[in-house]
Amino acid sequence: MAKGLSFKVTGLQPLGVALAGMREDMQKKAVRQAVTAGARVIVLAARRNAPVKSGKLKKSIESLRDKVNSRPGFEVRAVSVFKVFGVYANTRENVRKGRAGKKYLMDPPTFYWKFNELGTVKQPARPFIEPALSENLQKVTDAMKAKLEERIFQRAKVRP
Repeated sequence: MAKGLSFKVTGLQPLGVALAGMREDMQKKAVRQAVTAGARVIVLAARRNAPVKSGKLKKSIESLRDKVNSRPGFEVRAVSVFKVFGVYANTRENVRKGRAGKKYLMDPPTFYWKFNELGTVKQPARPFIEPALSENLQKVTDAMKAKLEERIFQRAKVRP
């Protein structure tokens, strides 16, 4: 199983005070957008670090919100290679079964990403997602702070 990385942004007390003065729904939206901005930095870095053969692996690195573990004041996003949607072909059998043109989840064509990221018995690990966070931690924090400032002060229509 892949190991997860987590970090906590601290030292933003003035933004925290301004955020606390907002309505709860606006707080959630601001925090969600800030975490999304930080995850975007990681996604772009992971795409730069990913090994290239066909380019499919780079395209399949994404960030998704974890709705189960996210709650007010605590937003969770995962950066990884996720399952992709396939579309049933318009064949006689699919039409008969009523599924022609409908979507379904399937393993990505880049299933091998985990072998590169984690290694195997015969291949050493060549991670590209984990270093994307550890090497860009300041950029992630800056992106999150900038997005929080934008949302908070856009709402207040004032700059500090």
